Amino acid sequence: MSYHAGELEVQARTGRSAEATRVGASIRSFVPPRLAQFLGTQPWIVLGAIDSAGRVRASVRTGPPGFLAAPDPSTVSISGSPLPGDPLAGLRAPAPLALLAIDPGRRFRARINGTLTDDHDGAGLPGLTLTVAQAYPNCMKYIQRRLPLESVDVATAAASAGEQLSDIDAATVASADTFFLASTAPDGADVSHRGGAPGCVEVIDAATLRFPDYAGNSMFNTLGNIDLDPRIGLLIPRFDSGDLLHISGRATVDYATPDPGRHPGAERLVTVRIEDVLRRPGALPLRFGPPEFSRFLP
Repeated sequence: MSYHAGELEVQARTGRSAEATRVGASIRSFVPPRLAQFLGTQPWIVLGAIDSAGRVRASVRTGPPGFLAAPDPSTVSISGSPLPGDPLAGLRAPAPLALLAIDPGRRFRARINGTLTDDHDGAGLPGLTLTVAQAYPNCMKYIQRRLPLESVDVATAAASAGEQLSDIDAATVASADTFFLASTAPDGADVSHRGGAPGCVEVIDAATLRFPDYAGNSMFNTLGNIDLDPRIGLLIPRFDSGDLLHISGRATVDYATPDPGRHPGAERLVTVRIEDVLRRPGALPLRFGPPEFSRFLP
């Protein structure tokens, strides 16, 4: 594993360089067979990329099991068209692209980063083709266990956009126990899963969010990217209704030890200045049951 300058800087700043070197041995430049098998069973995936306006975005693609596949160890194919209102619908090759496959019921997740080399799937049909640069599983920490309930027709409600959070947006953020975080660096894109107790993402005001950074794998992929490029994209799903809230902005990281009374378990705090908010009511066709919270939550 070769870390970029931002990741190395954060690893050194936090005293985790040796651990990061050890953990980095798990990263492959190809999709191992077990991971390929897992991908083929999944009905959804989270993507991270830069949209046509230059914003970093996290978004979702869905399909029947098999829509996501690794036809060979160097390639991941995503079949089908994007959901209505997807901010990453206009991706064009070549471009950095990251994906996160997560199964909340099994508490398993894996990240694959690389380059979008074709804006169709491997058969030339609507979809995406990713050439793999990094592939690795993530631990089960902070994943809330949710069981799938059903798939429904995508809602026809129109998406809406703004530059700040509405009161409804703020309530959605304040109740979230899961979100996804896209970031980018000169060598590519990344998208990660974050989990915490409801309220882990704090609404400071209509243009500012703050969330804790807990102990993880010590690679610091996200914080390392922010060190080089502050643009990030958050995706906050409502698993009961299928509502999707996309937030793009710029992040800063406070490396001082947070107040344990206000932010139990946090090692750092990340503040986001919001630049764009996209609301997509009922856009996710998958529905999940209530959470069984991770035993690792502070």
